[in-house]
Amino acid sequence: MVGANVTNKYEAQKMEDKRKTKGQLINELAALREQLDELQKANSEYEKAEEALQEREKRFCQVEKELRATKDYLRTVFNNVYDAIFIHDLNGKVIDVNDKLLEIYRIHREEATELHIIPD
Repeated sequence: MVGANVTNKYEAQKMEDKRKTKGQLINELAALREQLDELQKANSEYEKAEEALQEREKRFCQVEKELRATKDYLRTVFNNVYDAIFIHDLNGKVIDVNDKLLEIYRIHREEATELHIIPD
């Protein structure tokens, strides 16, 4: 059934084209070529954009991997120094502590992060 519809449309188009002048057909062909050129240009731009996006994604993944490695390295240093260290925000709320602080004060990380260095 679908093939019959395509054939009927094609036949109808052929009959319509027979009624057109040579000049009209040439103008239609020129317009179709322009549309084709525009589509090819748009496709080329799309492919370039897709390539650029893939490069950005690749670079993002590389940077993310490097950041994770740096974070892991710094976490290792932070937790292996011999001094107790705490990090606090501008309001004095403790936001992180190292393992040595937990060991010295014999508290859990959750307890330490509930502390404030500035009295209320």
